[in-house]
Amino acid sequence: MKAIIRAALSAALALAMLCGCAALAEGEIQIVPAGAQQVEIVGSDGSPITRAYDLSIEGFYLVGSDVAELRISADGVDPAVAALYSNHDNTATALAELARDGETYLAATGVDSLATTGYESTMVGVMPGGVESGAFSGCVLLFCSEDDLNFFCANRIAGGASWHSAGEPAEADAAEPAGEAEGTEQSGETEATEPSGEAGAANADYAIAFVDEAGNPVAGVVANVCDDVSCTVVTSDASGRASFSLPSYAYDVHVIQVPEGYATPGEGYVLPAEGGEITISLSAQ
Repeated sequence: MKAIIRAALSAALALAMLCGCAALAEGEIQIVPAGAQQVEIVGSDGSPITRAYDLSIEGFYLVGSDVAELRISADGVDPAVAALYSNHDNTATALAELARDGETYLAATGVDSLATTGYESTMVGVMPGGVESGAFSGCVLLFCSEDDLNFFCANRIAGGASWHSAGEPAEADAAEPAGEAEGTEQSGETEATEPSGEAGAANADYAIAFVDEAGNPVAGVVANVCDDVSCTVVTSDASGRASFSLPSYAYDVHVIQVPEGYATPGEGYVLPAEGGEITISLSAQ
């Protein structure tokens, strides 16, 4: 039976996020998602990114799926005490309860995505001293798709970042931050890599109006505007509108973040191919 200790785990994780606690393990701990592509993330100054959410990150992986099969090496820890944690479902499982392949522990986790849960990554790590310790080791970040990875680079790294496959040269330019991070002004402009639209298509003007159930504008709503290749992140301004110009295309729109007090719509929306405006109504949570 899984050892799920939600209340203690939430407190321990909050402590770890605040203080960046060091791991307690004496030996090396490594978590590798089977079949995933390892990537390197580089900041705007060219230096590799090794921390996220105030935790040391041992690896970034593009999984390409909403489920990851994990192989965990954890030398020098007590498997009856040490726990594998995933913030996908906020659960911790004692290593002793996991299946094994020789000296390797086997586990699986769901992988968040902007399109499904509204979060662009899933953190998995080992807590060598158990949940009560609040200390992590071997942490990895898992991404379901390139869109999620691009969003992370543009929004979660100060100054923006770029990514490339591990072992390959880095790109020359880092992604610009999309202005979504806490404490920045929401501009309502498109900030992420623009979708390609139809090849050779002229640009058209689009707008998305976000309103509450009474028809009042809602600022600070974040949505993905996607074609078949890529997505643009847009944010509603003080008037509740996100206005942008892109190559003509019937773009899919998915709301990925809403202000506190509102429910994220589960359905998608479609912009008119020739340009124009749609209105998305948000329900109270």
